[in-house]
Amino acid sequence: MPCNMHNDSSPEDWLRGGDLSIKHNADALRRQLAEVEAMLCMVLRKLEDGGYANFFTQQDFDDAGVPEPHVQEWWNTHRRLDDTRRKAAKLDRERKALIEEALALLSPAHRAALGYKK
Repeated sequence: MPCNMHNDSSPEDWLRGGDLSIKHNADALRRQLAEVEAMLCMVLRKLEDGGYANFFTQQDFDDAGVPEPHVQEWWNTHRRLDDTRRKAAKLDRERKALIEEALALLSPAHRAALGYKK
């Protein structure tokens, strides 16, 4: 199964067929890992939102070659960090909206005196 090929491959296999520089491959792997984490996050959130939090069976984890406790630990950490990031982004949007609202109450001369465009 391609999703658990890491169990049967060596690092040399990963370097075949492309730029063999370690930095290039590390950067490419970081980007790929970020994409895979985003995809997994999307799938797990949709499953949870749809009432399927326990959708996967032990056989699913065994077939993928990933222990269920590792997935759960990753998901709990990722969800907490993602929720923190989302809350911070929401607060930032609200703060910017408040600033825009306050600036709209000022005259062009007052906005200019504060360093904002007229």
